[in-house]
Amino acid sequence: MIQSIFENEDSQACDKNKFWMNCDSIPSSPLYEGILIERTKKGLVSNLYILSGSALFKANPETFIVTKVTILKWKIIQILVDGSEKDKNYGFRIGHLGLYRDFYAQNQDDLNNWIAQLSSIGIMTEIENDYCILEEIGKGSFSTVQLAVEKVTSKKFAIKCTRKSDLGKRKYGFEYMRNEIDIMRKLDHPNILKLIKVYEDQNSVFLVFDYIEGGDLRRKISLKKKFEECEAKRLIQKLLRVIEYHESLNITHRDIKLENILIVDREEDIDFKLADFGLAIEACGEIKGSCGSLGYAAPEVLRGKIYNSKIDVFSAGIILYMLLSGRAPFPGKTTNEVFLKNRECNIKFKGKRWSEISSEAINFIRKITSYDPDLRPSAKTALQDEWFESGKDQNENEKYDKDFSDRLNRLQINQCFTENAKENSGNILMKINQEYSPAKQLIILYIVNFTAVKERFKE
Repeated sequence: MIQSIFENEDSQACDKNKFWMNCDSIPSSPLYEGILIERTKKGLVSNLYILSGSALFKANPETFIVTKVTILKWKIIQILVDGSEKDKNYGFRIGHLGLYRDFYAQNQDDLNNWIAQLSSIGIMTEIENDYCILEEIGKGSFSTVQLAVEKVTSKKFAIKCTRKSDLGKRKYGFEYMRNEIDIMRKLDHPNILKLIKVYEDQNSVFLVFDYIEGGDLRRKISLKKKFEECEAKRLIQKLLRVIEYHESLNITHRDIKLENILIVDREEDIDFKLADFGLAIEACGEIKGSCGSLGYAAPEVLRGKIYNSKIDVFSAGIILYMLLSGRAPFPGKTTNEVFLKNRECNIKFKGKRWSEISSEAINFIRKITSYDPDLRPSAKTALQDEWFESGKDQNENEKYDKDFSDRLNRLQINQCFTENAKENSGNILMKINQEYSPAKQLIILYIVNFTAVKERFKE
């Protein structure tokens, strides 16, 4: 087995001298269970094993009584290749150098099922057996991002590669990586980038993510220049729901910015995944420490004060400002100039573009970018703002957008053209009245040109 950088983390989670710990509790919500043969000092022993959360439980196969448990999340999972083709063993090893256990499944399918579940919990090895690297698609100070194809499925993934030697060059480098892995494995949200697997070899650590093809939000703004208010509203509403989800788990992202919002579809602006949880922290209440990116960071962070999850709300406000104006609120020729303006937080709404934006939107930006964090709302409170309730965007009722088109199709207006159109018209009209504003009702009626519905609408 390799010398893992996560061995100390595993020793803190478990008894560093024992693989198994005594346990008499029944695991809740098991992910997978089955009979495995374990290699012990006494020889090969068959037991029932139950995988649940971040732990593996051992139970008596006849009484189903749980007797042992081991924590998996920082343990190495290595597939074993031993035996001849004729008498092949289907095994895997769990643990670290000097402290591990070997397990054997009944057949290849059973082994595949175990590995599929274990790979989402532990640290895998030999990434080259599972993925083919295509090209480098991103590079940071301490990591590179590679586009790769999974060999079994031919599906594309993004793999973040960090050399172990580089972790020591960055202050808190290992801690940031550990937090990123730990936190991202707890997250399950449609607008958060999914961490699929973690691999480690002798030199590097690899984080496997879903591949998002649409680029980031900064690229989208550079191409589009600015968003319509209704589009920006929907995107920020989604982002605030992500932050609200974080708040429910006592997680603060601490680096929300355009580059960390990945657009899923090049043709669809508001469907995104929030990425890069390298600075994220799990903490209840007050937090202290430098974090974030200049131009997005809340003033209390730049002033070295304590802060909480509202710093993510502030960053969302900066993004909203940039979506609507196409410009940064803290422009400067030097880093220090940007820093001073960001810390002062005197956001201005001047120019022709802002005269086209509703007062509700401007007031909302002022609220969520408040200099005083006590006056700044949480994500949950921000989502209840009148701007989201008003629905008075200039283009909202006039714009025939994708959402409107999809909902129109779901009404199955083509029913109107059947022989039973008059019988269906009442139900269809009721749906139209319930789901659409008067302006959109007229658009629908104009499109379908359905006399029976139009006559009833006049009534």
